[in-house]
Amino acid sequence: MKPISCGIIPYRFNKGVEILLMCASKTKFNENTWDFIKGKIEHDETEIECLVRECKEEVNLDIDTSLLQYCDSQNSKRKLVKLWFYNLNDYPDFETNNEVYKLQFFNIRDLPDISPNQRLFITKIMERFGNLSCF
Repeated sequence: MKPISCGIIPYRFNKGVEILLMCASKTKFNENTWDFIKGKIEHDETEIECLVRECKEEVNLDIDTSLLQYCDSQNSKRKLVKLWFYNLNDYPDFETNNEVYKLQFFNIRDLPDISPNQRLFITKIMERFGNLSCF
């Protein structure tokens, strides 16, 4: 059975434009590899417990689980990834810690280089908001 990773696709609106928070990890071989906030489920965790822990560890964000909006899962060669939408309109900026190199919100029409699986998740965001024209 493949390992499972869980996390969030954070978003907020800025002057009507959707933007996502992504992080560059210090643990990856390339500090400019952008990804969502996520991590592997530990043996005694539920999926929700995993994403709550990862958000706290990576960006010191306390998740209100009642505000999670389930997105979808994607199978990669190595693992199953499950991500939830999370609206950050009411949150201030975040601080990085020793796991994360940097955090940044990106205009959804001007994203950095990301993997095909991440692009598929973002396409689902665009479908949710009814705007696929930028892809």
